[in-house]
Amino acid sequence: MFVGQIMPNNLFNSCAFANVSTRFSLKMMSTLVYRNKNPRNLELLGLAPKTKGWELQAPRKDFWNKVVLNREPHNTTGLVVHASSKVLISASTKEVSIRKHLYSCIDVSAAENIGRVLALRCHQCGLTELFSETSEFHKENESTKAFYKSLLDGGIQLKETSHIEELDAIGIDYDSMSDEEKRVMYPSLIETLRTTPDWDDIPYPYSLRPKAGPYKLRNRYQILSKIRQGMVWDPYYSRMVHPRNKAYWQHEYEELQKKKLESLGDLNKSEEPVKTIVPSKWQLM
Repeated sequence: MFVGQIMPNNLFNSCAFANVSTRFSLKMMSTLVYRNKNPRNLELLGLAPKTKGWELQAPRKDFWNKVVLNREPHNTTGLVVHASSKVLISASTKEVSIRKHLYSCIDVSAAENIGRVLALRCHQCGLTELFSETSEFHKENESTKAFYKSLLDGGIQLKETSHIEELDAIGIDYDSMSDEEKRVMYPSLIETLRTTPDWDDIPYPYSLRPKAGPYKLRNRYQILSKIRQGMVWDPYYSRMVHPRNKAYWQHEYEELQKKKLESLGDLNKSEEPVKTIVPSKWQLM
């Protein structure tokens, strides 16, 4: 009982947070994390995954909850079985409260009444959609037909909700983009990839092929990779460096050496070729 007139929001807050201590404010309550402990919630929403690969096998496993009718020599039992093989709901003539109202426990009337009781218990548990074997439903058996007919009359659907497939992550479809659109998005990357040669198509000696394992990190096996990156040998420091990382005096020294070699080349061109002296014993007669 609530004294006086209470607005719907206040009524909700009073009912929802009646057991929460008063020292918690509503602002702090908004940060609480609620955990759903209903194990069948995702199945009712159609989000729980089903066991796949069993569609053409018997018995089938591509379901969440399956209704089964077991006809024993002296009893009739209706079951709702989960995909994990656990029995969720059952109704049987073994129960005294059901058996005392039946003339026989194995006739058509027993199967029909078991279907009615099972349908009522399924509604109480919140299960209104159940999977059933199509071959079993169409069997030429009066007890089986009466059982499934009682379930249908009780408001139970003998077909489960189809599984909602998980949608792919939203992103950019690079395969459908044209070259112009790709260059607009990544101009530098596209130009780099376009101008870089395909090193896999260039053969090189077996001795220079990359090594596997920790050996590939050694300098003797990284020389080919460094040459492909444009690095040159620095004789002063005895290492491979990029030309832009050399000191200014090294560039000046290289220019002097280059000019010296060019001048020596000009002198060799102007001079007469040196006559080769071959010993007489090596000369052909």
